[in-house]
Amino acid sequence: MLMQRQFSQFLASTAPVALGVAAGLMAAAPAYADTTVNSGTTATYNTSTAGNVTVSGTGTLTGASGAVITVDSSNTATVNSGGTLYAGTASSPLTGNIGILANPGVTTTLTNAGTISVLENFTPQTINGTVVFSALSGVSNRYGIYGAAGGTLNAAISNTGAIYVDGENSAGIQIDSTLNGSLNTQGTITVLGDNSYGVKLANVTGNVTIGGTVTVTGSAAQGYLQAGNVAGQILIDGAISNSSGYTDSSGTSLTLALARINTGTPIVEIDGSVTGGILVNAPTSSTSSDTNRGSISAYGNNPALQIGGASAITIGAGTTDNGTYALGIDGSVTATASQSNTNAYAVVIGKAGGGAVTLTNGMEVYGTVSATTQNASATAILINSNATVASILNTGTIKAVSNGESTGNIYAIQDLSGTVSTLTNQGYITASGTTSGTTAAIDLSKNTTGVTLTQSYTSTNLTNESTDQSTAGYNAYTATEYAGITGDILLGTGNNTINIESGTVNGNAVFGAGGSNTVDMADTTRWVGNITFGAGGTQTIAMSNYAQFNGNLELSNDAGSLTINNSAIFLGSIYDGSNFDVVVNGGTFGANAATTSTLKSLTVASGGSLSVFVDGTSGTASKLVANTATFASGAKITVTVNSLKNPLGTFDVLGATTLTGASTLTSSSLNLPVLFSGSVSTGANTTAGTSDVYVTIARATAAQLGLTAAQTAAYGAIINDAAANTNIQNTLLQIYDTPTLRGRFNEMLPNYSGGTFDIVSRATRLANKHFDDDTTMFSISDSSAWLEPIVFSGTRAFGDTAGFKTTGGGLSAGYEKVTPVGNVGFQLAWLTGDAKAGTYQSVKTSAFELGLFWRKSSGPLYLWAGGNLGRESFNSTRTFFGTYTTSTTSTVTTTNFTYSAAGHWAGWSAALTAGASYTVPLGDHFSLRPRGVVEYDHLKENAYIEGGDTPIALSVAGRTNSETTATTTLAAKWSSGPSTHEGRPFAVELEAGRRSWLAGNIGTTTATFETGDTFSINGGHLPSAWIGQLSIMQGGLDYTWKIGTDIERGADKGVAYGVRASISIAL
Repeated sequence: MLMQRQFSQFLASTAPVALGVAAGLMAAAPAYADTTVNSGTTATYNTSTAGNVTVSGTGTLTGASGAVITVDSSNTATVNSGGTLYAGTASSPLTGNIGILANPGVTTTLTNAGTISVLENFTPQTINGTVVFSALSGVSNRYGIYGAAGGTLNAAISNTGAIYVDGENSAGIQIDSTLNGSLNTQGTITVLGDNSYGVKLANVTGNVTIGGTVTVTGSAAQGYLQAGNVAGQILIDGAISNSSGYTDSSGTSLTLALARINTGTPIVEIDGSVTGGILVNAPTSSTSSDTNRGSISAYGNNPALQIGGASAITIGAGTTDNGTYALGIDGSVTATASQSNTNAYAVVIGKAGGGAVTLTNGMEVYGTVSATTQNASATAILINSNATVASILNTGTIKAVSNGESTGNIYAIQDLSGTVSTLTNQGYITASGTTSGTTAAIDLSKNTTGVTLTQSYTSTNLTNESTDQSTAGYNAYTATEYAGITGDILLGTGNNTINIESGTVNGNAVFGAGGSNTVDMADTTRWVGNITFGAGGTQTIAMSNYAQFNGNLELSNDAGSLTINNSAIFLGSIYDGSNFDVVVNGGTFGANAATTSTLKSLTVASGGSLSVFVDGTSGTASKLVANTATFASGAKITVTVNSLKNPLGTFDVLGATTLTGASTLTSSSLNLPVLFSGSVSTGANTTAGTSDVYVTIARATAAQLGLTAAQTAAYGAIINDAAANTNIQNTLLQIYDTPTLRGRFNEMLPNYSGGTFDIVSRATRLANKHFDDDTTMFSISDSSAWLEPIVFSGTRAFGDTAGFKTTGGGLSAGYEKVTPVGNVGFQLAWLTGDAKAGTYQSVKTSAFELGLFWRKSSGPLYLWAGGNLGRESFNSTRTFFGTYTTSTTSTVTTTNFTYSAAGHWAGWSAALTAGASYTVPLGDHFSLRPRGVVEYDHLKENAYIEGGDTPIALSVAGRTNSETTATTTLAAKWSSGPSTHEGRPFAVELEAGRRSWLAGNIGTTTATFETGDTFSINGGHLPSAWIGQLSIMQGGLDYTWKIGTDIERGADKGVAYGVRASISIAL
């Protein structure tokens, strides 16, 4: 099939000769001249008559039948880079075509750096559409390189080129004699045919290296079969795979029928002992000089890697990225069953029903082992009953996945031998998917002598954790974890230990009956799932640091203890714990559901906390029943509430035959969500014959929460709205401090505190400053005009209303005319601004204003008055930032979310201003000017309905804002000379005074949630302020320029700034 693949060419390399072929040995045989093929040649050669046979980089050697080159003497066969050897032709293929044949007993070097092609143009007999149901070839027993059976082949075999073989029962490279030497393939091997091989070897005295790419297509085809023993190491540092389809010589893409793919044939099979171990290679680091990466990929129900055949074998230990192990998977081994009802197996240790397999020093995974099924079974690592694997170390990823709803079992690691006694996980072990069968990350249930399962961090990840801990805002309870087990853990009947030093566990742990078991959790570990102990042992659990457990304990009435230290948290229920003691030295112990737990004893030390769960939907609470319960002074009771609907009342949370330290439990011992207030009491339960602890919960008042007047007005509406929305409800229920609660409440409120009114009135006030002094009046002309840009910013401190920060600017221009009664003019202004409340609310304002004014200067007395009308447009955005954690026995989920709402509305504004000033000269350079101004501002805002996320969106009624202020200041001015008809000299003016609020308020804001709950907020009024201004100016005969900066400090301690720059021109 000449068109079925593109031929890749590789540079030639020199392979080491096994046993070091000696010149003396060569001289002992009759000497023949060597043969080099430099051009197209049709012939076959035997080294016994042709000597060393070489196909050069320009040569092409074609043989019609049998072997093209037969090594029947101690000579070499070489195909150089660029050279091509054809065994038969694709149009006339023959059974038994061989590229290079080496007979046993010779000493040789076989090197291919060019291309060996053993091809066939063939159309399968049975094709339905593009699916093949019959044989892929009409010929068989064809080889690229073949070592005949019957003895020992003394050879070093190297392939850095390409080998293409079509044929049933064929191979790219097959050595049926003992190979006294080594084999190294780093090129391309592609084989098409049923029951064929990429590489098949008998016994090997040296190393075997399978690199480059090896691809096989056909029913029961194998990428690499090691049928005999290997005295060295097996190194896989290339890609070995089977293919479910191919392209024939006519260019048609064909796919093998499912029955022809699913033969259960391993893609890589090791049937012999291997002294130096088996390594699927990968670079040790990104800077490693070894860049080869090994991979084995299997499709269908064929195992990717199987170690074990009919006979007993031992795999010795070799060097891997993690140390010394019999099997090292530093690269990847992947099994993918892409068709329905097909099982997937990645690594199988021990052939089912075969001979015993022993992995000396166990196995390690530095890379990836994965098995994926659609709806059947998937097992990443299967250790059959005839295998011995004492230990497993994982620093990479081991995973089994079902993509669909499965009816099979999902195992990441399954040990049927019971020999695995040590498993260390420093990476990720995962079994996931929906199935009616078992989903287990680790199944060591056949072990009866005891297992130690440890999860910890690699040195690299310990450094990563240390870096995280030094980062601002680090939270140990939600910190990034760098190792994890997902899926159940199944252990046997021995004395087992689970030591979770770091990382996460998401799944249940089941211990066999009769064992005394230990579970330790430390660091920032998080375990979500249940732990079930079989009856008959003593069970010990210890938690320290920031470890968290969310799940249930089933104790089968075994004796044992749970000890919680530091800041560790246990949340769940305990069943059949009548002989079980719990000691809370620090941290928290309690429930995550409204269930009843049984214990022998509970001891809560100072600093420890008993957690109570209140189901606010049903109005019930968790309860702990113990023979004895002891609370030290300083012990706490923490309450978790899951709903705002019905959480109020008195709940019986603990009953004990003997209760010690009841007097220490007071209201100060109670830790409630901040929305609630409560108390603790104790009393006799005559029905149960116990002394019980009761918790009473009431809604906290606005005063207790320290709410502002605005938050108080909306309190009830917010709670009702939150009760109708799970995300907001959960967020509020998990707040335990008032500042955070007030922050969330502010995010639920519309703009109400006067930010819009502040922008409009401030911008108008700055624009009107142009005509509140006489420096822009001219005597040379009876008309003038001006242009004046302005910018401003300001803050209103948080107090009884939400604080805000305003920024804005604009541009004003005007014209005035001298009349008998004074100067009369008009101004046009475009103004824009943004009022922000923290990061959660922004209201953008845009306004156009038309103003009329009158002013008159009579000696030192200066009078003015003006009025403005404006049209405003407002666009608001508001965001609620929520976060909460939900815990069940199967998951702990932290939800971070945002809700957003946006509104658009319009409004009208009006402003009136009048003032007077009087200039008192103090020589030619200095003067004083007292000034008084009365201003009235009015803003009518229309109603609007917010769009966006309905839980926070509001319908807001219209409102009217007004304010009357009086401003009194004193200005001191220095000029470089006296003003004359010719112009005004350079001058500096400093002005200070106070603007006082006289009357008016920010309008009441009335808003309604989607629940129909309405509230009204009084916004108060903008505060009085101390003000100051620094100006510089200069003018000529017909112009004046002026730059002024304003600063003010409000009674609320907010600070505002303004800058304006004007140019006035006489016309």
